[in-house]
Amino acid sequence: MFRDFEIDRIRTKADLINWLAWQSGYKSYLEAATPSTGLQFGLISRQVFTDVHRVMYRLPAGYDDGMEITYRTSSDDSGECFRALQEQHRKFDLIFVDGAHTYECSRRDLEIALELMNPHGTLVVHDCHPTTPEVAAPQFRKGVWLGVTYLAFLDLVRERPELDYCVVDFDNGCGVVRRRETTLESDAVRPAPAVWTASFRSGVPGHDYRDWPTYMANRSQILNLVSVPEFLRRYRVRPLGFAARFYHGFAPAIEATGILDKTARLLGRARRQSVLRRFSDLAASWPWRRGRHDPAPRE
Repeated sequence: MFRDFEIDRIRTKADLINWLAWQSGYKSYLEAATPSTGLQFGLISRQVFTDVHRVMYRLPAGYDDGMEITYRTSSDDSGECFRALQEQHRKFDLIFVDGAHTYECSRRDLEIALELMNPHGTLVVHDCHPTTPEVAAPQFRKGVWLGVTYLAFLDLVRERPELDYCVVDFDNGCGVVRRRETTLESDAVRPAPAVWTASFRSGVPGHDYRDWPTYMANRSQILNLVSVPEFLRRYRVRPLGFAARFYHGFAPAIEATGILDKTARLLGRARRQSVLRRFSDLAASWPWRRGRHDPAPRE
């Protein structure tokens, strides 16, 4: 039984990934990252995904973060790792790309990720919404650096008309890409909302997004920018049960009082989420929750 109480509490990239998988019945996950990017692998729900893998490049000798790395390389070429998966004829339902932020690395990661993605799958790309020219510099800089991943992302969706996309406006922008054929009525999961094929392809062709002033003035349209609440509203498939709605109705108000932070400190917890989890576990044990909204197997 999967607890859906916190599934709509989108705080991190992993929360968005878990939500997408929960909505679409995804089971296989691939993450592509470097030692300084990604950082979501341990937060991916193994209750939602049953098959999780990770490829990492630019790894220093002896790198070990305590979690499994399916394929690794010390070079800048992530293709070495991806090719090993291609040779095994592997496909994945959801692929998360948060690699090196140069144009060459980003473009290569995205193109190979699409080859490894199932026809009904989703590609999530981090750092697609820079808001200052400093963080969007093509060369590495200390501090916050998104590089030109957004340019590789926009070039890719512009050149491939079969792709529908948007950028969820949180955590430096999370691009979400699906193939257009998944919007057909024959989709194994569900018919995707019409907005995937309408407004979510309108922005790129009409603007020179490589010109920074033009990009900044039109970025909402160029990126097909959408807020988290609006994204959840548009693409929800599985409704939340009564207990989950009860939880979401009270949790924000309780968090706003600061009680959870104080309680977490008193308990020696590093994060308030642990206290929220206790709260949701308590709610999950109530009779109305049992047997509701377990994920249905995808055919």
